[in-house]
Amino acid sequence: MSLIVAPLLGILGVLVGAVAQYFFLRRTNSEGKLSDRTALAYSDYLGAIALIATHQGGDADVIDEANHQLADAKCRIVLYGEPVVIDAIAAFTRGGNVLNTKEQMDLFVTVVQVMRHSNGSKVRVAAADIVSILFGQ
Repeated sequence: MSLIVAPLLGILGVLVGAVAQYFFLRRTNSEGKLSDRTALAYSDYLGAIALIATHQGGDADVIDEANHQLADAKCRIVLYGEPVVIDAIAAFTRGGNVLNTKEQMDLFVTVVQVMRHSNGSKVRVAAADIVSILFGQ
Protein backbone atom coordinates (compact mmCIF):
# COMPACT_ATOMS: atom_id res chain seq x y z
CA MET A 1 0.00 0.00 0.00
CA SER A 2 2.73 2.46 0.96
CA LEU A 3 4.49 1.66 -2.33
CA ILE A 4 1.52 3.12 -4.19
CA VAL A 5 0.79 6.08 -1.89
CA ALA A 6 4.22 7.75 -2.16
CA PRO A 7 4.26 8.00 -5.98
CA LEU A 8 0.60 9.10 -6.03
CA LEU A 9 1.33 11.87 -3.52
CA GLY A 10 4.26 12.97 -5.67
CA ILE A 11 2.10 13.09 -8.78
CA LEU A 12 -0.66 14.90 -6.88
CA GLY A 13 1.88 17.46 -5.66
CA VAL A 14 3.10 18.09 -9.19
CA LEU A 15 -0.47 18.49 -10.47
CA VAL A 16 -1.43 20.91 -7.69
CA GLY A 17 1.75 22.91 -8.35
CA ALA A 18 1.08 23.06 -12.07
CA VAL A 19 -2.52 24.21 -11.59
CA ALA A 20 -1.46 26.87 -9.07
CA GLN A 21 1.31 28.09 -11.37
CA TYR A 22 -1.16 28.33 -14.26
CA PHE A 23 -3.57 30.52 -12.31
CA PHE A 24 -0.85 32.74 -10.84
CA LEU A 25 0.77 33.20 -14.26
CA ARG A 26 -2.56 33.97 -15.85
CA ARG A 27 -3.32 36.62 -13.23
CA THR A 28 0.13 38.18 -13.53
CA ASN A 29 -0.13 38.23 -17.31
CA SER A 30 -3.52 39.93 -17.14
CA GLU A 31 -2.22 42.57 -14.72
CA GLY A 32 0.79 43.17 -16.97
CA LYS A 33 -1.40 43.75 -20.01
CA LEU A 34 -3.53 46.22 -18.09
CA SER A 35 -0.43 48.04 -16.90
CA ASP A 36 0.87 48.25 -20.48
CA ARG A 37 -2.47 49.57 -21.74
CA THR A 38 -2.59 52.15 -18.98
CA ALA A 39 0.96 53.37 -19.62
CA LEU A 40 0.27 53.62 -23.37
CA ALA A 41 -2.94 55.59 -22.77
CA TYR A 42 -1.10 58.00 -20.43
CA SER A 43 1.72 58.41 -22.95
CA ASP A 44 -0.68 59.04 -25.83
CA TYR A 45 -2.56 61.62 -23.76
CA LEU A 46 0.62 63.53 -22.88
CA GLY A 47 1.86 63.35 -26.46
CA ALA A 48 -1.39 64.71 -27.86
CA ILE A 49 -1.49 67.58 -25.34
CA ALA A 50 2.14 68.46 -26.09
CA LEU A 51 1.49 68.33 -29.84
CA ILE A 52 -1.55 70.59 -29.56
CA ALA A 53 0.28 73.05 -27.30
CA THR A 54 3.34 73.29 -29.52
CA HIS A 55 1.37 73.67 -32.78
CA GLN A 56 -1.11 76.38 -31.77
CA GLY A 57 -1.68 78.68 -34.72
CA GLY A 58 0.02 76.16 -37.00
CA ASP A 59 -1.14 73.39 -39.29
CA ALA A 60 -4.85 72.71 -38.70
CA ASP A 61 -4.47 69.10 -39.89
CA VAL A 62 -1.86 68.45 -37.19
CA ILE A 63 -4.16 69.91 -34.54
CA ASP A 64 -7.12 67.85 -35.79
CA GLU A 65 -5.10 64.62 -35.70
CA ALA A 66 -3.80 65.49 -32.22
CA ASN A 67 -7.37 66.10 -31.03
CA HIS A 68 -8.37 62.67 -32.34
CA GLN A 69 -5.41 61.12 -30.52
CA LEU A 70 -6.37 63.03 -27.38
CA ALA A 71 -9.98 61.82 -27.49
CA ASP A 72 -8.81 58.22 -28.00
CA ALA A 73 -6.33 58.46 -25.11
CA LYS A 74 -8.99 59.95 -22.81
CA CYS A 75 -11.34 57.05 -23.58
CA ARG A 76 -8.64 54.53 -22.73
CA ILE A 77 -7.72 56.39 -19.55
CA VAL A 78 -11.34 56.31 -18.43
CA LEU A 79 -11.33 52.54 -19.04
CA TYR A 80 -7.90 51.60 -17.68
CA GLY A 81 -6.64 54.55 -15.62
CA GLU A 82 -6.51 54.88 -11.88
CA PRO A 83 -9.14 57.09 -10.23
CA VAL A 84 -6.53 59.62 -9.07
CA VAL A 85 -5.39 60.10 -12.68
CA ILE A 86 -8.96 60.45 -13.91
CA ASP A 87 -9.62 63.04 -11.18
CA ALA A 88 -6.51 65.02 -12.15
CA ILE A 89 -7.44 65.01 -15.85
CA ALA A 90 -11.00 66.03 -15.00
CA ALA A 91 -9.72 68.96 -12.93
CA PHE A 92 -7.47 70.05 -15.80
CA THR A 93 -10.34 69.70 -18.29
CA ARG A 94 -12.77 71.63 -16.07
CA GLY A 95 -10.22 74.43 -15.95
CA GLY A 96 -10.50 74.89 -19.69
CA ASN A 97 -8.23 72.17 -21.07
CA VAL A 98 -5.70 74.81 -22.14
CA LEU A 99 -2.22 75.71 -20.96
CA ASN A 100 -2.36 79.49 -21.10
CA THR A 101 -2.41 80.27 -17.37
CA LYS A 102 -0.18 79.32 -14.46
CA GLU A 103 -3.13 77.59 -12.77
CA GLN A 104 -3.77 75.42 -15.83
CA MET A 105 -0.08 74.64 -16.17
CA ASP A 106 -0.03 73.60 -12.50
CA LEU A 107 -3.07 71.37 -13.02
CA PHE A 108 -1.39 69.77 -16.02
CA VAL A 109 1.84 69.18 -14.09
CA THR A 110 -0.31 67.48 -11.43
CA VAL A 111 -1.71 65.20 -14.16
CA VAL A 112 1.82 64.22 -15.17
CA GLN A 113 2.90 63.66 -11.56
CA VAL A 114 -0.04 61.38 -10.73
CA MET A 115 0.47 59.46 -13.98
CA ARG A 116 4.11 58.88 -13.02
CA HIS A 117 3.10 57.73 -9.55
CA SER A 118 0.38 55.50 -11.01
CA ASN A 119 3.03 53.77 -13.13
CA GLY A 120 5.16 53.05 -10.09
CA SER A 121 7.60 55.95 -10.04
CA LYS A 122 8.45 56.99 -6.50
CA VAL A 123 10.62 59.93 -7.58
CA ARG A 124 8.99 63.32 -7.99
CA VAL A 125 10.18 65.41 -10.95
CA ALA A 126 10.33 69.20 -10.71
CA ALA A 127 7.38 70.95 -12.35
CA ALA A 128 9.72 73.24 -14.31
CA ASP A 129 11.45 70.20 -15.80
CA ILE A 130 8.15 68.68 -16.92
CA VAL A 131 7.07 71.93 -18.58
CA SER A 132 10.48 72.37 -20.22
CA ILE A 133 10.54 68.83 -21.62
CA LEU A 134 6.97 68.76 -22.91
CA PHE A 135 6.62 72.33 -24.15
CA GLY A 136 10.13 73.70 -24.53
CA GLN A 137 9.49 76.54 -22.08
